Amino acid sequence: MAGAIGPLQLGILAVLTLMTLAGLYYTGSEEEISTPAWVGFGVGLLVVVAGVLQSFGLFSSTKEEDPEKEADDVFEKRKEKRDIKRAKKEAAKAQEELELEQEKAAKRAAKLQAQKVSAI
Repeated sequence: MAGAIGPLQLGILAVLTLMTLAGLYYTGSEEEISTPAWVGFGVGLLVVVAGVLQSFGLFSSTKEEDPEKEADDVFEKRKEKRDIKRAKKEAAKAQEELELEQEKAAKRAAKLQAQKVSAI
């Protein structure tokens, strides 16, 4: 996205424009510049300086990681996902086997019950 103006650049441009217009107004009028105007200029100047420093990455919170470490992390996450899937499949298979055993036990119990009834 080279050449695009981001929010930071637009903010800096707006502050510079306002400072320039205010400076032209006060220069044209022969009145003394008030304290709030000086404070505004100071704050505007600090915003511009902070924007320039931020554009150089001074306030950047992104970490530069080792590519090998990133690859290891990706590998570990994939391995964890595979292990979770495998565990879920094994649990589902065990559940199916348990249900099958319960069905067999119920059939045997019914068969024994039927034999007892027929024997009487």
